[in-house]
Amino acid sequence: MIFGCCRWAELVSYFLQHNNLRRMAFLHILLSILGTISWATEVDTLAPPVDIYWNRTNDIFLRSNNDHIVQVQIKERIRFICPFYTDSTTDRDDTEHYIIYRLPKRFYDSCHIPNVSESQLRNQYGIEKVHNCSTPYNQTEFISFIDPFLALPGIYGGLSYVSGREYFFTSISTGPLSGINNRESTHSACKRYNMKAIVRVCCNDNSTFTCPAEAVKCNQTAGISNFQLALHQSSLCNTIMLAIFYWIYQL
Repeated sequence: MIFGCCRWAELVSYFLQHNNLRRMAFLHILLSILGTISWATEVDTLAPPVDIYWNRTNDIFLRSNNDHIVQVQIKERIRFICPFYTDSTTDRDDTEHYIIYRLPKRFYDSCHIPNVSESQLRNQYGIEKVHNCSTPYNQTEFISFIDPFLALPGIYGGLSYVSGREYFFTSISTGPLSGINNRESTHSACKRYNMKAIVRVCCNDNSTFTCPAEAVKCNQTAGISNFQLALHQSSLCNTIMLAIFYWIYQL
């Protein structure tokens, strides 16, 4: 039932466009919490995540194929797996180190990011630091839940996704530890090894993804149909959500 409540996403996004920042912030936090509770109650029953091994020898990064394009549905998961070396005698200079970013397409294509602080990257340029692969002798990974609500830092990845859009991931790092914070294109893993991934979130379970490259909605009426589906959820759930909306509107 909780997840049914969270299916009110399209109505909420419309609602937010017509209200002030305080209400927007409140609803964002509320829905993030509801989404988190939903994942917490269902995580044991989810299908295995889609794995992306983030190292330069992975065949999905070959320029001769499109295996770097990953198509997923809402409520699925993607797991980014960092380079891992079981033999600690391997020279550290021969190991791979990367920072994975989710970023707008123009930076994905150019393989560079501005040389500013992380907060500026996020707030001014829409570039989000996903994970730091800097411990090659310890196996580390990052799991991103495909959900429109889970955007609170530290909660199941802290990245939100919207159905009918695509998201771009890459590393500007050069490979060695000394180049993990590189921001320039020339020697980046993005440029040299084509270490890029596109995550496409399908509009519904039966759709063929047709979204344009700049991550706009593939179907402007998708939100309406999702809202109509939401109306058929549990009557108790709907009553609760409507009560919350009315209360916020009175703030």
